[in-house]
Amino acid sequence: MKQVTVLAPAKLNLTLDVVGLLPGGYHALDMIMQAITLHERVTLRKSRDLILRLPGSRVPPNEKNTAWKAALAFFHYTGLLAGV
Repeated sequence: MKQVTVLAPAKLNLTLDVVGLLPGGYHALDMIMQAITLHERVTLRKSRDLILRLPGSRVPPNEKNTAWKAALAFFHYTGLLAGV
C-alpha cells in the first residue's frame, strides 16, 4: 500500500476552559464537545521525507504546524524512520 486516505471528523466546542499548564507548554483543557458532519480528508503517501501540503489553507506547512509535530512524534515513538 502506497497511500491511505481517511476522514478526520470535526467537532464543535460548546465550552472550553483552560484549567492549567501541562509539561511541554500545552494547556490543560476542560471542554464539552459535539461531533458535527464536517470533516477533513487526510491522505498519507509514502515518501523519503516529511512533506506537508495544505491545499486551500492559510496555515503554513512548516515545523511549527501541529500536523508536522504529530508526524514527527509518531515516527519517534514507533522508531520508524520513514517519510510521509
